[in-house]
Amino acid sequence: MWLVGSINMKYPDNNGFTLIELMLALTLAGMMITMVPPMLGKVLPGVTAKSLSNDLSNMIRESRARAIFLNQSREIYYNSKQRSLFNQNEETNIIVSEDLHFMVDEEPVTEEIIKLFSTFPDGSISGRQVMIQSDAKTYAIELNWLTGTVTVREYVDENPI
Repeated sequence: MWLVGSINMKYPDNNGFTLIELMLALTLAGMMITMVPPMLGKVLPGVTAKSLSNDLSNMIRESRARAIFLNQSREIYYNSKQRSLFNQNEETNIIVSEDLHFMVDEEPVTEEIIKLFSTFPDGSISGRQVMIQSDAKTYAIELNWLTGTVTVREYVDENPI
């Protein structure tokens, strides 16, 4: 017998997992992986609407900062055929997901390209009312034309459109 101190080297203790235990753990992990995506799919439209409204408000703020810095007016447009938001020099392009409803002045967009917002060198903003609606929530982009502030308002269980 091979003994080193108190450890039996010929028959070491078996501290690992059995094959059955490993197969059971992998089966449970596989079942959890198949169950999670459908649960996330119910939450995802609300998340994409919020993300789009935040991206649009950041685009407006960036456009305002560039208008002040470059001392020239800037504009933001919506292309209904490509479902994208872009500024006049197409430096920034945001794609609107197919599962979201994009409304301008409480109406669906019928024109191919529509001007949404203008920012001016004095820091002011003019524009239209934009609402982004998913199945669960609605977000409205609100502007203060004088101060140039942009806010995103969330409507839950309300239908302002």
